Amino acid sequence: MDLLGRLSNPPETLETIAGQEVARSGEPHDEPPKQAICSPIASESDVQETPGRLSNPARANDTPPSPQPRHQVQRRLSTSDVDEICQSYVSGYSIDELARSHGVNRTTIITHLDQHGVPRRRVVRKMTDALVAEAAARYREGHSLATVADQFNVDARTMGREFRRAGIAIRPRPG
Repeated sequence: MDLLGRLSNPPETLETIAGQEVARSGEPHDEPPKQAICSPIASESDVQETPGRLSNPARANDTPPSPQPRHQVQRRLSTSDVDEICQSYVSGYSIDELARSHGVNRTTIITHLDQHGVPRRRVVRKMTDALVAEAAARYREGHSLATVADQFNVDARTMGREFRRAGIAIRPRPG
């Protein structure tokens, strides 16, 4: 086993690198610096060494990373926006509707409501036990969860939650 030969720098690669003299200038380069391929674990027959190629050709086609990392835009709500949110919530708008209309996360709306002492509405169960039993009968007849949910004017996730709470087995999704 020839570990020393595989793990040491082959002389032909060193000569290739030394022959690639790069003239330095004050101008920035558009291309990343090129490197010769040296794989300590692959034999010469496994890797076709091409001087001046990147060791990861998949990265060569990628765009270089932007100098400024992209951050989520933080939107600050004005005092009048917060007052409008509080009034709209009290008049019946949901937290999700307010978040969409103001372009903020729902937790931002919740935080402002809590800071201004606006009492939040309790989540009211949308289905009674009798409705869940009726929906379960339709589901057992072969209707899909989404179809049954539409028939009872609730979201499929709500129907699934009600079925799980009632101990009704939910069929796996197709696909």
